[in-house]
Amino acid sequence: RGTPPRGSSQDSAKARQAGNMPIQSTAADLMKRALVRTAASLRAAGLSSRILVTVHDSLVLEVSGSGRAR
Repeated sequence: RGTPPRGSSQDSAKARQAGNMPIQSTAADLMKRALVRTAASLRAAGLSSRILVTVHDSLVLEVSGSGRAR
């Protein structure tokens, strides 16, 4: 398999991926920080609510009946 000619769509895809990687990495780091801080806040508040899952850039929580009023 030969190397594609310069200026090919593969070159532009590689350039886009290289530029996008730091952004995705930073977003992942921010999400990890949010997960840790949210879990700590739930524990500190004495709530039995918990983090169920992350979806893209959102956290989905299971909130107990007493936690809904806050």
